[in-house]
Amino acid sequence: MRDFLEQIKTDYDTPQDDFEAKIYKRYADRTRKFSIGYAVWCHASFSLYIIGPFLNHTEERPFPGHTKYPLDEDKYYWFIVSHQSICTFTVSAITAAVDALFVMLVHHICAKFAVLGYNLEKIGEDLSESPSAQDELETYKKIVNCVKKHKEAIGFADSMESAFSIPTFINLTMNMIVMSTSGFVMLANVHSIPNLVKYIGLSVTLTVHLFFMSWPAQEMMDHSAEICEFAYFASWYRTSQRSKNLLKFLMMRSQVPCKLTTGKLYVMSLENFCAVRIRTQWTPTRYQLLAGRTNQTNRFSQPFRS
Repeated sequence: MRDFLEQIKTDYDTPQDDFEAKIYKRYADRTRKFSIGYAVWCHASFSLYIIGPFLNHTEERPFPGHTKYPLDEDKYYWFIVSHQSICTFTVSAITAAVDALFVMLVHHICAKFAVLGYNLEKIGEDLSESPSAQDELETYKKIVNCVKKHKEAIGFADSMESAFSIPTFINLTMNMIVMSTSGFVMLANVHSIPNLVKYIGLSVTLTVHLFFMSWPAQEMMDHSAEICEFAYFASWYRTSQRSKNLLKFLMMRSQVPCKLTTGKLYVMSLENFCAVRIRTQWTPTRYQLLAGRTNQTNRFSQPFRS
């Protein structure tokens, strides 16, 4: 992680023109807005678990979570509630911080591809119909620099994919297990509005979490694939033959977009997110059909009354 942050610092400290600086600043602002909005969302969603004791006006005093303490729960009720509330907000803060770091790294990769595309579009625009050997050499050096930046951006993306592959796999697996079992829990608490709202909020929170992991990954795929278009729209026809050949290799490599996977099994993208969401939406429907069929069987199994 330190290597990633040092690379980001190096990119910001490297001499660049005003437009490149604006590109990095624009993606940094997007990361800042996402971090603030996502942190607010995490704290708001986790608050569903701790507002129950403060809104409860009955004799039975519920806890935010089902845990056992070696204390008198009636005597130390508010102490236990405070402890669980602090733990809940701690988990919320850690979740928001880790996801914000993930999005920051992905957005920086997108910024590197955007800067590369900007440099590719400028290739050959200052060449005349019959450029001199010195001008062709300068253009070739610019293309070589673009190839190095492309390789650097791909290396950054590959390193990030290797670093986050296993953690995101564990995270996604746990999310899928919780989202799949939440249908059973919601059916079991269909007559308890507070518990029903709590578990519906949990399902929505996990869905939003998966979306905010898939959306930046999709952006990185799109940015890496757009490099071929930037190279195509450059004034490559004015360059020398060896410059054209070098651009061909860059365009061929950009045909394979950079991807973020979870355990090398699941590609994080909006397409796969929609497939997972449709799957999880259909799963509670099967549970409801089973519950309805059971109720219908019980109704017909009752003896007829005169």
